[in-house]
Amino acid sequence: MNLPKLTTIKTITYLFFSFLFMLFFQSTSHASDLQQGFAFDAQGQVIFDNYGNCVRTASPSQSQGKVKCGSESSSTANQVSNLPSKKEVVENANVSIEEKTTEKQVIQSYTPFSTVVNFNFDKYKITDSAKSVLNNFIQKAKNITFKMINILGHADALGTNNYNIELSVKRAKSVENYLAKNGIPKNKINSTGLGESEPIADNTTRAGRAENRRVLIELE
Repeated sequence: MNLPKLTTIKTITYLFFSFLFMLFFQSTSHASDLQQGFAFDAQGQVIFDNYGNCVRTASPSQSQGKVKCGSESSSTANQVSNLPSKKEVVENANVSIEEKTTEKQVIQSYTPFSTVVNFNFDKYKITDSAKSVLNNFIQKAKNITFKMINILGHADALGTNNYNIELSVKRAKSVENYLAKNGIPKNKINSTGLGESEPIADNTTRAGRAENRRVLIELE
């Protein structure tokens, strides 16, 4: 029996199987390492979801994510790039604040004003000259955001007190309806009649009585 030859064959066989074992171990170790944290297909490629993100099987470290999956997928990177920057957010917020401030200034910057229209004796119909005055008032009122319009009807001292109160109410209502008909919100109009109680001129004269037959319109 040739012992040296048999020993050589055993040695070669041992080395061959040792090499195969090491190769298999490294492959298994590599596959295990690849599988840590992310899902891979049969070819060892990372599996992505419908949004372009790597499918995770655990919670890999940041370094593992960069090496095995890329620091960012293209879809995610595009989404991030479309987000507004901090500067843009601040600028947009400043614009919004400026707009609200400007709106607030417009509301608060007007000065209350008033006007007066006169009526013919014992009448509550609005005259053409009174319509011209009211149209100017309406135009100014439409350009601001006001609180309320108060309409106060008056009469001269001719006739009974009760009759003059009713007449002054009708005059105030005529003005109220005219304003509402021409675009002033009715819920922002308050009208009342004061009769002959608050004259501004002498009721013993024709000219004085003409001045007292009036409606005062105040915007506040």
